[in-house]
Amino acid sequence: ATIPGTDPDAGDVLVGGHRDTWGTGVVDNESGWVSTMEIAAALGELYRDGWRPKRSIVLAGWDGEEYGLLGSTEYAENNAATLRAGAIAYLNMDGTAGRKFGTGSVPALDAVIRAVTSEVPDPGGKGSVYDAWAAASTGTPTPGRLGSGSDYTAVLQHLGIAAGDGGGGGGDA
Repeated sequence: ATIPGTDPDAGDVLVGGHRDTWGTGVVDNESGWVSTMEIAAALGELYRDGWRPKRSIVLAGWDGEEYGLLGSTEYAENNAATLRAGAIAYLNMDGTAGRKFGTGSVPALDAVIRAVTSEVPDPGGKGSVYDAWAAASTGTPTPGRLGSGSDYTAVLQHLGIAAGDGGGGGGDA
């Protein structure tokens, strides 16, 4: 699904999660797919109320992640020219179950992640997600660095588009 932006030159932001799973079921990755769908529902409600984002937002569900990143890679290959020309970032939702925030990203997204987590209430009810992240960190909270192994791989490593991977853990999903 795409929510059109008001500025066609501002670029697109992609959000996605894979729907397939093995072994851990809801944790990897029905939780990320449900998170993607919840983002879609919230943005859809805002859109119906008149809100319009500056950038277009593309929401996607992938299949075949567990068997070789098949769906997201095929999407990236089939849309490479369009993505290179217009996508500015991809947020991957993989393993968002649990109350303990975790993330990985490219360094260019660190400040954005810190700013956003500062605005989101912590599920534990003690300040923001950033506050809880900072309390569990030594020094300034910093996202881990992305390697490979999830649906951000094709857009980041093959197309050069900034990516982040949002998640949660802690065993109390």
